[in-house]
Amino acid sequence: MGGDRLADHVRKKLGCEFHAHSRDGVFVLQPVDCLGLCTRSPGMLIDGIPYGQLTPRRFDKILDYIRKASV
Repeated sequence: MGGDRLADHVRKKLGCEFHAHSRDGVFVLQPVDCLGLCTRSPGMLIDGIPYGQLTPRRFDKILDYIRKASV
């Protein structure tokens, strides 16, 4: 479903491995077994909000939006 490819992209984009903070210290990257998004995988959860059907491009857009909104 693209989870491994997405995980590689996310680690590179955030500049960290699992169980660590992003380069800017804003995010913590944690692997999870299940978010209940099976039909919309791969997915992620940020501040309790689920995001599904992720691609590297969609992840980047969401990340950019969250960073801009938190300024």
